[in-house]
Amino acid sequence: MPSNSKRAGLLASLLSGGFSLFFSAQLFGQDEAQAEIENPAEAAVVNYRQALAEMQGGYNESFIEINLDLAATLDELSRFDEAADAYEQALQTMRIRDGLYSANQLSLLERAIDSALMNRDWELVNRNFYIALSVLENSVAISEPEYEQWVRWFTSWQIAAQRSALDVAEGGSPLEDSVRQYAALMDNLASDAPDYLEKRFIYTREKSLAHYFTAMAIYAQPYDEFAASAPETISGQRCYVVIRNGQPTTICSNTQVPNPDFFESRQQVKSDALQFQIRQILEGYQSLIGELESTADSSPELLVRATLELGDMNFLLRDLDQARALYSRAHELLVEAGLEESLGTSLMDLPRDIIGNMSSDNPRAIGVFAATPSGLVSFDVTEEGSVQNLGIIGTEADLETENQEAITERLRQSAYRPRLEAGIPVSYRFERIPAADL
Repeated sequence: MPSNSKRAGLLASLLSGGFSLFFSAQLFGQDEAQAEIENPAEAAVVNYRQALAEMQGGYNESFIEINLDLAATLDELSRFDEAADAYEQALQTMRIRDGLYSANQLSLLERAIDSALMNRDWELVNRNFYIALSVLENSVAISEPEYEQWVRWFTSWQIAAQRSALDVAEGGSPLEDSVRQYAALMDNLASDAPDYLEKRFIYTREKSLAHYFTAMAIYAQPYDEFAASAPETISGQRCYVVIRNGQPTTICSNTQVPNPDFFESRQQVKSDALQFQIRQILEGYQSLIGELESTADSSPELLVRATLELGDMNFLLRDLDQARALYSRAHELLVEAGLEESLGTSLMDLPRDIIGNMSSDNPRAIGVFAATPSGLVSFDVTEEGSVQNLGIIGTEADLETENQEAITERLRQSAYRPRLEAGIPVSYRFERIPAADL
């Protein structure tokens, strides 16, 4: 991607000589040219476009760079649809010049995704992520930091799309590509690397989130969308009675009749798919915890966090008894390690939005809320994690229906772990916290 200084130099050359504002006046008329002069960004757009027109679409570096600078300027002007066209021109040119899987595309796609996110063009965001994923798998070594960064960003997007029920599915199970990528990252980890356990923790956490949202999507699917493991019909007999010679006679014939096991088998297939995702979550954390417990120099804090998060996953899956047992175990580990005062407060003293908390360490976490609410909110989080007694205060705008709906939507997408006192879930009331912080 062009540097700021290079871009400034290119812009300067376009604003002089053959691509001057005088040309803009000829092309668009005096009134339009005057408006462009008063707005340097608009002037730059005019001149970038004229430069591209005179190049007649040549497949070279300049054509790519000018399109990228045009796109960046259009982003600054919030003209995102036009910016998307410029990114697309640059991308297609780069793919023709360098090949479909050239790693050079990744920096361009990063900018295009950021632009599409600002435009809330979810289909374009999803499309560009999948292009990036294909480039990544074909052109970047899995050991490169860039590989992990893209996988984590892609997963964050997939989770955000699931949480907000965006219709961007590419077919197949939701987040299956994320699960596959994290499995590959784990397989590539060297057990003697200094950050091995920390990486294992990150990958386990984010792979588990992918499994969780896949499970939620499976749970929401109707039974008739699952392939039955039993045939819809089976061989049988149909019989009917006729009168012959004044006497009733039963006549039977072999035919296909409805299979009573057909619908039940669909339910079983759905249940099996759901249970598979749940097992992957629980077994992943159990494996991590077992390794942390058996490694002499592992971090006590990491063991506490992993135990706490396994409790959180059980809490999300509504196995509250197992969740409480794990929360209690996490507290015991804090006490044993002498970390209760230094770490216990930050981990347990307040209710935690489980999904938000587990996503917060992702440097490229994506949120796609429709609006940022305003005002101050108060609400209870019960010991079972439900939100009750919501109150909103603020200006008239804060109390408008639209703002209240935005607050409710944020709370709907959240799943709170209760406050933990010595590892025991208790109710807690949030008082007058900014709605934007939800």
